[in-house]
Amino acid sequence: GNASVLCFVMVCVLVSCCSADFVCRECQTLANDLLSIPESNQTYSLVLNELDNLCDSVLSGDPILRRTCKDIAADIVSDMQYLGTFLAKGWSGYSLCTMLSLCDSYCCLMPYRPEQVHLSVTSDPTEMIVTFVTGELITPTVQWDTSNCHPEDDEGEVFVSYGDDDCQFAFSSTGTTRTYQQASWEGQIHEVKLTQLEPSTTYWYRVGDPNYDWSTHNFNFTTPPELNSATDPGVYKIVAFGDMGASDVSDVNIFQLQRLAQNRDIDVILHAGDISYANGYQYVWDDYMRKVEFFSAYVPYMTAVGNHELFYNFTAFKERFSMPGESSASDTNMYFSFNYGTAHFIAYSFEEYGGLAPEMQPGGIEYNWLLQDLKWAASSYNRTERPWIIMYGHRPFYCSSAPGSDDIPCSIEAARYRSWIEPLIHDFNVDLVIQAHVHDYERTYPVYNNTVVSTSYDDPGAATYVVVGTGGNREGNENGDNFSHPEPWSAANSLDVGFAMMSITNSSLEWNFFSSYENQVIDQFTITK
Repeated sequence: GNASVLCFVMVCVLVSCCSADFVCRECQTLANDLLSIPESNQTYSLVLNELDNLCDSVLSGDPILRRTCKDIAADIVSDMQYLGTFLAKGWSGYSLCTMLSLCDSYCCLMPYRPEQVHLSVTSDPTEMIVTFVTGELITPTVQWDTSNCHPEDDEGEVFVSYGDDDCQFAFSSTGTTRTYQQASWEGQIHEVKLTQLEPSTTYWYRVGDPNYDWSTHNFNFTTPPELNSATDPGVYKIVAFGDMGASDVSDVNIFQLQRLAQNRDIDVILHAGDISYANGYQYVWDDYMRKVEFFSAYVPYMTAVGNHELFYNFTAFKERFSMPGESSASDTNMYFSFNYGTAHFIAYSFEEYGGLAPEMQPGGIEYNWLLQDLKWAASSYNRTERPWIIMYGHRPFYCSSAPGSDDIPCSIEAARYRSWIEPLIHDFNVDLVIQAHVHDYERTYPVYNNTVVSTSYDDPGAATYVVVGTGGNREGNENGDNFSHPEPWSAANSLDVGFAMMSITNSSLEWNFFSSYENQVIDQFTITK
């Protein structure tokens, strides 16, 4: 209470500086008081005023740090307004204090043990990016081979390897390291590019540093085949979902995806934004990335950005993932494209300025990039080699809202985004748009300009839009009111936690929505050319 604050100020004055631990503890005391204010009584001005008071109390003896603390508080409240949330949404006193840079947030379970391993593709099918995290600086190394030096891993058993292990791999590459300091995060992000990989080949690998420690698993991945070669299976399996958090709600999906990835039953995973639901709290990012390692270390995990990543100008999203922005001429993780098998995938973003997205308006930077990317993908040569164009991103173009509601994502925003981008989607014959943001599942008929073009998916003449905001998160799924009076273009819906799997050939795209709790497919359609 006030006595503890007064005592804290007196101690600071006497010793001229306060220990980081003491500052962190005192911040948590005051932050917990703030979080005890009922959400119904909170306003953004009240929250900002209380955060300013917290900065004044905890950092009374240091005007520079106090000013920095207040600047961070203003940014936090601004991001809260964009999210439409208040402090009670999943934060603790400790998490709030890390966000104010008054408590440290250490990334890892052990200083030199690699964790949070995930894969991503580049524009070159003979390459694979491996990204992982350690607590301390190392020389980031990936060792790999076409056989596993520990056969027990082939049977799914855990093998723990250490820095002095005698495991021998034929190939080794080193990479680069980066970090960020926002929200007092302490950790090292490593990126290693594997090159000159053979097509249709399974590689086993481990990550770490031979002078320190190796990952606790030898992971594996399989490279794509050469198109139209003898090894081309003719079908590619792609998983898609959005809005997956670190809470237990996502466990049922993670279990299913782990099984599919480690059995090599899928080729790529698309995550259409809202990743971890950290909301600025970096520990949740770390916890989430440890959980999804069970699938992300085995198949490329291609992430589009969502609104919950916005804190600190999307820094955690931009730094933690290694997407092919450079190789697709966007030079950013925020939007990019890549090829896999017979499809061209485009990750889009409307996230700038809380969904106002000036860069996606005609003439904007992202709009112009998207236009050029679609022109390239739709050229006769590329469309012959890769007949499918699939877009995926967070905010939807089509989704249902309850009658009479002031549903911003499904009414105001969706109409605005359609007015900007739907002509491009139609003119360049995009086949499928994967969306999220709304925590449910909804499929449209082939639709253009808010009008059903066909109720058949055989050479339909317009794109199909699917909301798959079903990854599972602490906010829960929708209550179903938005489906009480479905739009004419709405063909199917569900409130289940689950994910979609596409099976793509040259002439067909089969879509199955899998309910993870029911352990079965509950919606299916096939687009044919």
